[in-house]
Amino acid sequence: MFTPMTRLGRAAAGLLLLGGLLGACGSSAGTGLASSDGTTTTAGTATTAAAGTGGSAGTATGAAAGAATTTATTAVPAGNGPRSATDGGPIDVSVSAQIQGTIQTALDTHTYTFTGVKGQELSLNVTGMNGGTCQLKDEWNFTIGVWDTTDDSPVNNWSHAGCRVFGPSELPADGSYAIRVESKDASPGSYKVTISTLTRPVKPITLAAAAPTQVTGAITVPLDYDRYTFAGTKGQKLSVNVTAINGTCALKDEWKFNVGIWDAKDGSPVNNWSQAGCRVFGPSELPADGTYELRVTSGDAAPGRYQIALGIVR
Repeated sequence: MFTPMTRLGRAAAGLLLLGGLLGACGSSAGTGLASSDGTTTTAGTATTAAAGTGGSAGTATGAAAGAATTTATTAVPAGNGPRSATDGGPIDVSVSAQIQGTIQTALDTHTYTFTGVKGQELSLNVTGMNGGTCQLKDEWNFTIGVWDTTDDSPVNNWSHAGCRVFGPSELPADGSYAIRVESKDASPGSYKVTISTLTRPVKPITLAAAAPTQVTGAITVPLDYDRYTFAGTKGQKLSVNVTAINGTCALKDEWKFNVGIWDAKDGSPVNNWSQAGCRVFGPSELPADGTYELRVTSGDAAPGRYQIALGIVR
């Protein structure tokens, strides 16, 4: 026999129905964003809705990641310290870190510790010192280096006469290391340094006989380089046409930007050219069948964005 539902019963049923609908629609997929220049990729984010009252819990689904365009060659641990420090302390150099301080006593040292892995390469960019003047009367008054804290030995240690980039410094093993800023005969005063891990990103490309292959990217860290791998054949001749760099096709210092063809198997250059603007390099003749790289390298300063046409010369 049918029994009429009370007002309270109807309200409870409505809550049950609403909870079930919310649970069924528990998540929405995020969007994956892949960069156009082969340098970075942003993965989509996953969201989860709360389960409705009386309904089944919503299912959390991860967003589909954007297609990866590059891979890093060295797995670097993160989270062992902050990304900035003053007058010493632990830092995290898995991407980059800022250190700064003031040394007021001759022969004093500031030490910044971090965890590193074998093969990790670092650049140390001194961007300010001596009250922002970037000048020292004597280069021996200031040294900066990477040290192995296990046996207190230097990986690299450089004297310095102003603001410039040091490196790359390659770590010989997994372990604990330190960046040391030292004064010598006199106090260098204030300093500011950026420590960066060089990622050496790799992207595969395909050469086409009909038209040049267009390569675009950006280098933001001094001494870093981008690698574009491709299959080549013995006797094949290539032209490397730099069509844009830094937005102006001009650099103050030609050593700030190199472009070349490298043998990917043994890491040796077939041709490597320094660059002071937009021009054509080549022809570069490949010595054997195999895998090669178009390598774009920054020097003491990062060149920013670039565009290159890699073509087959017939």
